[in-house]
Amino acid sequence: MDSQSENSWHFMPSFRVPEPSWDGANSMVRELRDTMEAERESNEQALRVSDAALMDVGGDPCRENWWQFRPLRLSREEDWSDWLAWLLSTSTAGTLGHGLLGQWMPGTTPVDFVRPQVLREHVFGDYRTDIVLKTASGRFAQVEVKLWDKHWEKTEGTGAEVRKALKIEKGNMVDVILAPAPAIQARQGRMTPREVEELPYKTLDWGSVASALRRTLHAKAEATPWRVWARTFAGAMEQRLLGALHVPASLQASARQLAVAARFIHNAGKGGA
Repeated sequence: MDSQSENSWHFMPSFRVPEPSWDGANSMVRELRDTMEAERESNEQALRVSDAALMDVGGDPCRENWWQFRPLRLSREEDWSDWLAWLLSTSTAGTLGHGLLGQWMPGTTPVDFVRPQVLREHVFGDYRTDIVLKTASGRFAQVEVKLWDKHWEKTEGTGAEVRKALKIEKGNMVDVILAPAPAIQARQGRMTPREVEELPYKTLDWGSVASALRRTLHAKAEATPWRVWARTFAGAMEQRLLGALHVPASLQASARQLAVAARFIHNAGKGGA
């Protein structure tokens, strides 16, 4: 074939551009729609199950709009500390306290956290504590409750004063900072694993508290009045602190509302935050 024939455009009259096909795209859209519908049904089912389990106290916490809840204050860190301290101190099953603090108290069981002694805003030396808890077996936890306060350094000094005043033996008390997960991650993200391990305190995030409350509610071991207040605290915490959405039972929920609600339900089931 000479160069002239190689450069010929004689093929053009018979050349045809293939007609575009949307078959591949349509198939992907159908698969995506089916996946989203299956996820929606799964989330709806999880919420129905939670509603049924908690029907005696009003259903799943997400069913209420806790942003409109004003009978008790929730605007200051002290308010959240008050709620948590009351639920811990009045527990007759001990599952909440053990679920939150037992991980740092080897050998304890929920029984150790049944109606524990709880000091709220007690002054030790130059420090005012948030929550000091003493179990039935004589173990202690000093919990600093944080929402916006960034002064974490005083935790070690507070713990030292508590140990001194109450004559607590070494290793018999744990210092815990309860704070938003992003705040914990921001601080510990700049540390090595060894530096985190050597911190003089343990950390607990609010998502873990919400999950522990949900597990306690579903266990139904506490008295009904306690569970009513625990549902209130869990719902307010999830919506005001953790980004949960109100999912009214009277209206058709959106896929996003169901997905967020299901995340809190599943996290509690897994024991996570």
